[in-house]
Amino acid sequence: MPLTTFQLSIVILVAVAVFLFFVLGILWIRRKYPRAERFNAYLIAFMLIIGVYIIAMLAVAIGIYATEDLKKATPYFGIALLVAWLMVFMVMYYKKKPIPTEKLWREYVLPAVERQWQGRIYKGTAYMPSWRFSKVIKTSLHPSLRTAGADVVEVFYGVFMSSIKFTAIQVHDKFTGHEIFTILNPTYDIVIDLLGREALSVYESAEDEIRQERQQTQEKEKGVYMRE
Repeated sequence: MPLTTFQLSIVILVAVAVFLFFVLGILWIRRKYPRAERFNAYLIAFMLIIGVYIIAMLAVAIGIYATEDLKKATPYFGIALLVAWLMVFMVMYYKKKPIPTEKLWREYVLPAVERQWQGRIYKGTAYMPSWRFSKVIKTSLHPSLRTAGADVVEVFYGVFMSSIKFTAIQVHDKFTGHEIFTILNPTYDIVIDLLGREALSVYESAEDEIRQERQQTQEKEKGVYMRE
């Protein structure tokens, strides 16, 4: 028996209401638990399958398919959901592998420094590398990084060259490479807070190096001025 216009309208409204309920639920969960990437991905996969099933129910309601066809197809929706969840698991598994430090430096840190500060790799005294120190930190254990939006980060301290020499701290997500924040010419307190006292000698060496180069530049400029 075909549905009346009113009954069809009710079916469509209910289907739309259920779909919107799930969508709003996903948005709420993503906002409340931003780090629950795996759970959110499973939920989105579930929503996709449910959305397709709702469309199939509407097709039955308006007479495109018979109820028996939907009953026969229902197990396949369950299989599709399991396959979708398996794919999510595999993607999340490979995505959660930490990026090696050298790759993180080369492919994420250096482009970020160049983009923000027009900085390039600098070879310092005795051909010291631009990358001076780095440390992997679990954000939940560090007061200054608990709101970073990542579970594990790597903090880099380096010396770079633009129109002048400068130092910078770059903090990146260890798993995605996403830049969390950057600090230009960090102070002693910031370096100690983020990298610990083991980075103190590196910090002092970099500061001395920059200070000496500035003095040499000033002396050269003074000499040129006196000759003129």
